[in-house]
Amino acid sequence: MENRFSELWDNRNWKWPKTDIHCWRHMNRTLCGPFVIREVSGFLPKEKRNLIIQAGGNCGMFPYEYAKFFKRVITFEPDPLNFKCLTANIDSMNVIPIQGCLGKVSGQVLPVRRSKINIGATHISKAPPTFHAQSFAIDDLHLKPDVIHLDVEGYELEVLTGAIKTIETCKPLIISEIKPEKRFDFWEFLRDFSYVETGVLSNGDYTYAPRS
Repeated sequence: MENRFSELWDNRNWKWPKTDIHCWRHMNRTLCGPFVIREVSGFLPKEKRNLIIQAGGNCGMFPYEYAKFFKRVITFEPDPLNFKCLTANIDSMNVIPIQGCLGKVSGQVLPVRRSKINIGATHISKAPPTFHAQSFAIDDLHLKPDVIHLDVEGYELEVLTGAIKTIETCKPLIISEIKPEKRFDFWEFLRDFSYVETGVLSNGDYTYAPRS
């Protein structure tokens, strides 16, 4: 872990894994920086920015920025080194960091693979894992999120399957990175809950909202 200075993210040092190259570059591109969080926050009036569930937390940049706009931020990050950086980077009392994965059911031990040179590519994998992580289903958290923001490297539908009751009850805005080959399945899943695709953020993430 080392200090890296970012002008884009509040002109401050960030604790970061020494071996990472690609994720740092990606997060410090203007279109992938804090402007993304401001875009999402702008979709909701202030009185409806009570809680956001966000995954993966990475080294804390997204939850750090979300904490400026939401009363509570619950962020999930499975990678032990990323999580160590995340907790070192964030001292806001309205951010709750949880080391683990979101998934279909709570209590599973999921195989996870990481890349040393791209810490943003950590993903659930059938290949020999780098480590294992505990899973949490959103429905089991018994929360009322205004937004669910997912960056889970292809595991989006599993996460949403574990959030069906929450989606039905709370109708949160859903933001997600979606792999091209899974975009139709993602849209078809949310269509059953009367959600529609409402746009694309500057970083390429898709936005979905209940049909008005």
